[in-house]
Amino acid sequence: MFEALRFTSQFGNAPQGKPRDPSEPMRLLVMGDFGGSRETPVESRKLHRVDVDNFDEVLESLRPTIVIPTGVGSEPMRLEITEMEHFHPDHLVEVLPEFEDLKSVRISLQHPKTFEAAAKQLREMVPGFDGGTEDSPAAGLVDSAAETVPEESNADLFERVLGQTSVQNELGRNASGDRTCQTSIDRLIHSIVAPYIEPKQDPRQDDYVSAVDSAISGHLREILHHPRFQSLEANWRGLEALVRKVTLSVNVQLYVLDATAEELAAATQSDDSIEQSLLLKRLVHDRDQQPWSLIVSTMEFGNRADELILLANLGAIAAFAGCPFIACASPTLVGTFDWTDDIQTVENTLTADQENWESLRLNPVANFIALVGPRVFARLPYGAATDPVEAFEFEEIPDPINSHDAFLWGPPSLAVAGLIGKSFLDRGWAMSLEDQCELSSLPAYTYKVDGEVELKPCAEAYLSERLADHLAQQGILPLVSFKNRDAARLYRYQSIANPASSLRGPWNN
Repeated sequence: MFEALRFTSQFGNAPQGKPRDPSEPMRLLVMGDFGGSRETPVESRKLHRVDVDNFDEVLESLRPTIVIPTGVGSEPMRLEITEMEHFHPDHLVEVLPEFEDLKSVRISLQHPKTFEAAAKQLREMVPGFDGGTEDSPAAGLVDSAAETVPEESNADLFERVLGQTSVQNELGRNASGDRTCQTSIDRLIHSIVAPYIEPKQDPRQDDYVSAVDSAISGHLREILHHPRFQSLEANWRGLEALVRKVTLSVNVQLYVLDATAEELAAATQSDDSIEQSLLLKRLVHDRDQQPWSLIVSTMEFGNRADELILLANLGAIAAFAGCPFIACASPTLVGTFDWTDDIQTVENTLTADQENWESLRLNPVANFIALVGPRVFARLPYGAATDPVEAFEFEEIPDPINSHDAFLWGPPSLAVAGLIGKSFLDRGWAMSLEDQCELSSLPAYTYKVDGEVELKPCAEAYLSERLADHLAQQGILPLVSFKNRDAARLYRYQSIANPASSLRGPWNN
């Protein structure tokens, strides 16, 4: 059986939703890993009040730090984020030391006087790149260019600058008595005009610059698509969208608790019951006069025992606060690893993990828990047709058909919180969850498949009505993408409980 549910005997004492004063605001708590300092224990960590006016200040105060390993024996890459633009490739290329050498070489390659030295440096920097191999952008051009570009004589130089026949051609080079004099004239003219002459562009320049751009692009993609970078960027972009949607009015108060899953798991542990945990004391007892209306997490929960234990504990804390707990659903809950898989073909074999999941669904706390999936678009990929990069030509996802995980997918729980907040702004505590079910104006990305233009699903996968109903029966709150629209809708609001039930919260009272 599911050990984490030993606290169920005490759970019956939870308030399970107090009636709210009609004039009381909606208080929304977002819990997730936003990359800030971990020096203060999570149960004592500051709850940051966030709105449209101070979002940038909160981001700067948390100063999220991204650490990405760069290889054996090398220092990891460290990036401190103090504004949203710091996630952008232009900023990454500008501030990260990993790009310094390549940027310097790129600049030198664009000037004929420094091209040759820069080309040599590039061949030394990039393993396997010699400017003449079949695989290199400059394949076959180094030797041929050297053979086909003759050195320019002083007279030819003079002709090119003045656009006319040189003096010696006018007078005739065969006049031996004039040659010495003519040479002196050539030298004099060359000394006068040389400072104003730009050397010819090397025919290999475009290929070498392209090689540098490819190297920068490859390293940049590694950073942008690293799980740690994607996780933090998705959380912050999801939070920013939520803040802009619901905090324009003082009737919705939004707070952020920056915490990892490991920290929350430790803060919910207790020898006796969940009621004795430090996190419950902080979020429930210490806020008795200002109870939460909704607790949302950016975390994704699957069917592993440790994940379900934490989910049950956080759901119980929300229930004691009289509000629901909404988080993200992992596709492992329905027996697959990706939402893009053919979920309907997955065998419903009751494994030990799934038995724990079903045990949790039968517990009273399940009525206060909702898990949402699939994920939603957090932003469009960078590229010439979507969001151009100024520093150089960059396409974040060259192969959109086979690069699903390279797109930035955000926490769907925050999107649902935005819908609930909007319902409250429209009708106060007389609201119904079903008042707002559609996510509109989501990022829309198109690409071609066999010559036909396709729209990437805004919520990661196209779910049929039948499949959405299947997910709902499994305890998931499904997000259904519209075909040919930049929108998605919630199939229905429900808790994870089995049998299916509505999601408990202040709006039920």
